[in-house]
Amino acid sequence: MARVELNNIRKAYGAARVIDDVSFTVENGEFVVFVGPSGCGKSTLLRLIAGLDDPSGGDILIAGDRVNDRLPRERGIAMVFQSYALYPHMTVSKNMAFGLELAGTGKATIEARVKRAAEILDLAPLMERLPKQLSGGQRQRVAIGRAIVREPRVFLFDEPLSNLDAALRVQMRIEIARLQARLGATTIYVTHDQVEAMTLASKIVVLNAGRVEQVGAPLELYDSPANLFVAGFIGSPKMNFIEAEVTERSDTSVGLRLPGGKQVALQAAGSTASPEEKLTLGIRPEHIILRPDPAGQDGMVEFIEELGDCHHLYVRFGGEQTVTVRGEGKSSWRLRDPVQLVFDPERCHLFGNDGRALNCQRRLSDVVPVDNQN
Repeated sequence: MARVELNNIRKAYGAARVIDDVSFTVENGEFVVFVGPSGCGKSTLLRLIAGLDDPSGGDILIAGDRVNDRLPRERGIAMVFQSYALYPHMTVSKNMAFGLELAGTGKATIEARVKRAAEILDLAPLMERLPKQLSGGQRQRVAIGRAIVREPRVFLFDEPLSNLDAALRVQMRIEIARLQARLGATTIYVTHDQVEAMTLASKIVVLNAGRVEQVGAPLELYDSPANLFVAGFIGSPKMNFIEAEVTERSDTSVGLRLPGGKQVALQAAGSTASPEEKLTLGIRPEHIILRPDPAGQDGMVEFIEELGDCHHLYVRFGGEQTVTVRGEGKSSWRLRDPVQLVFDPERCHLFGNDGRALNCQRRLSDVVPVDNQN
């Protein structure tokens, strides 16, 4: 296995820059996931590492060697694509062995590697079948087996589960996680599905418009997003964003007014926020508690989603916006119920006008509704 380093990588097609000065490191044995919306550059970045595209600038290093000018077969990588790309006229065994045969690998070595991969992926009973005789999950395992037999330094996965149904995606996520743990392989995995990213990765790289927004462990990104984009992209349902106006500031706290007059005091040592400045308060749906509010000053339940193990409530807050609240089990609330929203004092985030998380402790000392102020 090997360490992968990207230093100031750029990729442009004419005047269109799709990768813009990207730098980070994938340590030996790490499972790193590139995640972001469609068109953010994650697959392009993977293709640059694989050698299928050439960077417009910067350096790519694998195991300390600069590989910018090396062919894909010379980089010690193996790639699993979104499409299975299996030869329809070849058996599972032949599909897995074909690349090694083209490379001139000895017959005994090929047989040993194919047998080992088949055992790892539980493909032994399927070795003489053709691809058309396999399920989608089995075909994907064959594609992964074809990568394993190459014994690469780095595994690259380009949205390998997107063609599978929901149940198979969950099953294959588990199998890929087990495989990576067993092989200890350096793995780079591309997906637009943030659930896949959270469940598989030891480290996530969040991309947006060709730039890296944040790099970190899944829970680090979830608990401490660097900006509004990461906060809104990581987590399902997404984080609620509420407009806030600074009413006062001291050396240790910031007072905020939310829609409808609700006021909060945020511990924010070192914050440079000034009175009347417009900020954004972020709170995840599972970190909001609802209480009865006979006066109806805070919010009203607009819609309820019952999901069995949990429920999602959509609450009209402050008369201006809808806030999502996640609760466990079946909801006891009904449509049009007046409710009071109580934010978890340890789970609030504050973002400035530039979208970045403010340099503060992000802790509410008090979250108390007050009489609406006109």
